[in-house]
Amino acid sequence: MAARAVGVRCVRNHLQVALPPGDHRDDLTLAAMANDALTLGGVVPEGVEATAKDGDITLTGSVRTGTEREAAEVMVAELTGVRSVRNDIQIFDLQQPERLARDQSRDR
Repeated sequence: MAARAVGVRCVRNHLQVALPPGDHRDDLTLAAMANDALTLGGVVPEGVEATAKDGDITLTGSVRTGTEREAAEVMVAELTGVRSVRNDIQIFDLQQPERLARDQSRDR
């Protein structure tokens, strides 16, 4: 809205999520909760890991599809105590090396 106002050239958003009293979790507890959610959810493959710092979760590892990547983010974003989620999960198609080799052999 502010960006649409006459004369506004730039809008900087410096909002921070403030957790309600009682929703704060220490980093170790929050990371454990996130990793439990990833493991128990059954949608995300082994090797995806969550770390926490000041209520901010970072997801790392690799999955086969974008759907798995998104599922991991949704699972941890809804946990009590999470302020934000940074999704650094890589998508790695296990079929890709086989396809690449097959395509290269056809080109010869």
